[in-house]
Amino acid sequence: MKKLLLPIVVALFATSMNVNAQVGINLANPTSTLDITAKNATGTTNNVDGLLIPRVDRQRAQSMTGVPVSTMIYVNNAVTGTLGGTTANIDTVGYYFLMVRYGLNLTLHPLRVLT
Repeated sequence: MKKLLLPIVVALFATSMNVNAQVGINLANPTSTLDITAKNATGTTNNVDGLLIPRVDRQRAQSMTGVPVSTMIYVNNAVTGTLGGTTANIDTVGYYFLMVRYGLNLTLHPLRVLT
């Protein structure tokens, strides 16, 4: 009886656990889905802190299929590929993100830096 009871108790406990899917980098208690804190937020250091976005050329961006909405890329060469379709707005090097417009048409929009 004990051999049967233990797996049942473990299964009930495992299914009743509340899982919080938050990821923290360099911190113990993340406050959002992905929370990144610099290792050295103040002072001086030679280490680079930041988030590195995937770097692709326009042709690679154009060949990507099934890209989820809000995917961010950095286009490091806007000369390759063609200026049309999903890459119609990629005319310069920079950050771009995918968003849906008018149903399933994916277009790329450059990020604007606000000062």
